[in-house]
Amino acid sequence: IMEQAFPVLYRHYALREGSGGAGKQRGGFGLAYEVEILRGDARASFVMDHGRFGPQGALGGKDGAPNTVTVFRGGEAHVPPHLSKEQD
Repeated sequence: IMEQAFPVLYRHYALREGSGGAGKQRGGFGLAYEVEILRGDARASFVMDHGRFGPQGALGGKDGAPNTVTVFRGGEAHVPPHLSKEQD
């Protein structure tokens, strides 16, 4: 639906296998996706938690994978800083 309204192409959209943390009580998988802007300029906001540390495991399960964002522009990769709430 989004591809019909905006000049974007979803090149990849899938479950991020193994991201839920190992153990008997595994967490749910996150998502992995890649979006290409087909023309013009774009601005993006990535609303998420757990960018520095993955979600804490529960009931003996291991921690999940942290969220990551990589922006490719002009053939170069850029990882924007995670500016959410503090996680210490």
